[in-house]
Amino acid sequence: MNVWFVTNDDLVYTFGNNTYGKLGLGHNLIVNKPEIIPELCAKNVQKFINGDRFALCITFDQQIYSFGSNECKQLGRHTISNDNNKPAIITYLSDKCIIDIKCGSYHSLALSSAGTVYGWGHNNRGQSGCGQQQQQQQTLDCIDSPTHESQKIHILEEVKQLQKLQSKFVVKFYDTWIESKILYIQMELLSNSLKDLIELKAKTFQRKTSEPMDCIEYYITSHIMLEMCECVEYLHTRQPPVIHRDLKPANILINDKPLDNRFLKLCDFGLATDHNRMGSESELHTKNVGTDKYMAQEVREYNGIDRVAYNEKSDVYSLGCILLDLFDVNSNNDMQ
Repeated sequence: MNVWFVTNDDLVYTFGNNTYGKLGLGHNLIVNKPEIIPELCAKNVQKFINGDRFALCITFDQQIYSFGSNECKQLGRHTISNDNNKPAIITYLSDKCIIDIKCGSYHSLALSSAGTVYGWGHNNRGQSGCGQQQQQQQTLDCIDSPTHESQKIHILEEVKQLQKLQSKFVVKFYDTWIESKILYIQMELLSNSLKDLIELKAKTFQRKTSEPMDCIEYYITSHIMLEMCECVEYLHTRQPPVIHRDLKPANILINDKPLDNRFLKLCDFGLATDHNRMGSESELHTKNVGTDKYMAQEVREYNGIDRVAYNEKSDVYSLGCILLDLFDVNSNNDMQ
């Protein structure tokens, strides 16, 4: 049980079991006697709403604070490290004149004075009201004032590519906006990647890395390979073709509760580029982009040349390197 209360002099106290840091004290230790929440004092808090692993509160001036677990993005804000355990304003709602809030177990809802309802968090049964039912969550990412021009370009390129690539083969893009010089990107949340699967696969099947796969593991691995190839084929059959340029296990995400029996989706299109052939098989593109282990030889830097000729086959090379990892094949150094 967790308890919050406000005194006549506008001090906010709390105590309780504090699982997932949902008391808003900056830690997840049990609190047996009331302690002050400094961030909420003198804020004229009107109401607290208790979710399963998180909490919201609304102030008299219609500001919404959230704290606790953010595993399903139910806090409605970007969190770093353990700052989710302390109350902070959901800035997206600051100017929306919110008059009421509600929580489910892993999702949240807010009602504005204009009658608009905002929803965020887990949406496996459509409970957040954000379009069709999704077995996965929605994530609300934000990038705070990128300091380098290259970082800004990377972010904007990813947004541009995601807007074009609305498909079951690619992580779903929902929305983007700029607020207080912060760029927010709302997209589908898939928590696991092929990198995680590769690291755990041999152990799951109780196999040493030097031992061959049994027929079941081989069948599952082959199906994963097929889905990977279909994802890359989707990019390369666009008009014009799209070269991902940073294919690696960490950029292939896993949907553990798919609606269409597909488990893999591509993400991180910050380095992706269109390939306009213009009657030629190859076009000049930026050199030396991507992750070294999975980078094709023609993409690497040579002789100080800024742009080199390559095409979507560079992704196929990256795909082959991933398959070596997936099938637990020891490649020699010059293949990498």
